[in-house]
Amino acid sequence: MKQPIPNHIKAKLKPDEFHTRLDHRGRFQAQDNSLQESESWAQSSPITLSSGKKKLHKLRDRLTPADLKVRKKAFEKCETFINNAAKNGGLGLTPSKSFYDDPKYRIVRVDLEVNAGLAFVMP
Repeated sequence: MKQPIPNHIKAKLKPDEFHTRLDHRGRFQAQDNSLQESESWAQSSPITLSSGKKKLHKLRDRLTPADLKVRKKAFEKCETFINNAAKNGGLGLTPSKSFYDDPKYRIVRVDLEVNAGLAFVMP
């Protein structure tokens, strides 16, 4: 059963954004020259902060120890970012936001994309 979208969340969306079936979409990605892993969501209601963190942790847990080692801070920065977004009512449509352990090596990163709707809301 589709849950109604609360009014405080509807206020952040364009009217046509909350009528389609899977109008809240996005993904987390871990990338470099040889790695491209992702964890995505597509659902009828905004993803909650706790569900978003679970997806981020699921992606982190799929990486090899070596791939995780060079992204440890990037995952921490991404989690802090979504925690802060939740405190401010969630995150709307966002072009790719990248997080790095070392900005000099920007190819090694964790990306966050909110492609439609709203993400990281408090229940």
